[in-house]
Amino acid sequence: MSDQGVPSPLAQGASRPAAVRSGKGAAGYWRLALLAVGVLCLFAMPFTGINDSVVLTMSTIFMWMIISSSWNLISGFAGYVDFGHGVFFGLGGYVTAILIANSGFPFGPTVPLAAIFCALVALVIGYPLLRLRGVYFSIAMLGAFLAFALKRPPLAAPQSESVFTAEEITL
Repeated sequence: MSDQGVPSPLAQGASRPAAVRSGKGAAGYWRLALLAVGVLCLFAMPFTGINDSVVLTMSTIFMWMIISSSWNLISGFAGYVDFGHGVFFGLGGYVTAILIANSGFPFGPTVPLAAIFCALVALVIGYPLLRLRGVYFSIAMLGAFLAFALKRPPLAAPQSESVFTAEEITL
């Protein structure tokens, strides 16, 4: 009600504009633009001549941010206790290393290929396991983790000493 006793248009059922309803507007677009600029700066960072220690530290920080966000999604929002959460992260790194060492792929194309492979494995494993509840899901994911940890194929050819060197990682 306003001061004169006449109800306001919003009290009578009039709706607000979409930008106000969704919480977006000029501030939302500025945040999105700032996020886009930040992501572009992060992608350009390795090519600016920054020392390798800074690149390694930043990539480790962002790697742990992604892992913690995914853990928050599966355990925090979904309520699952997931002991095999690292399977898919480790599998992605393992597939990337195999593609670089054994197939001769450069680093850049191996990351999306590893992500696609991990998504397919997660679909195959996740579809039956997400039907389980409580401790049964936790034990099944622990079993999936152990199956991947114990049955992985060798990474490099038996005659080689190392998997790959830093010079072999090219974009």
